[in-house]
Amino acid sequence: TELNKKFNTTIIIIEHRLEMIIPIVSRVIVMNDGQIVFDGTTEDVLKTTILESLGIQTPKASLLIKQLLSKYPNLKLLQIPKTVDEAVKILEELL
Repeated sequence: TELNKKFNTTIIIIEHRLEMIIPIVSRVIVMNDGQIVFDGTTEDVLKTTILESLGIQTPKASLLIKQLLSKYPNLKLLQIPKTVDEAVKILEELL
């Protein structure tokens, strides 16, 4: 995002390890069998179940909070965390 704003350029990263890139990108395009099945923000892709349905490993921090939300649907969270540090902060606020 910073490079895009500073140099007015787009960088395309092809990566299967989402845990590595989710914290540094603002947009994710998910493909399956050569077709785009999701195109949106990192926050939106983490809120969906598209990754799990395709067998793509969801970042552990995001998965933990999503599992809490599925077990306790009354929890009100503003975001699904992208990093472990963000997940820790959310958990500290809940406790």
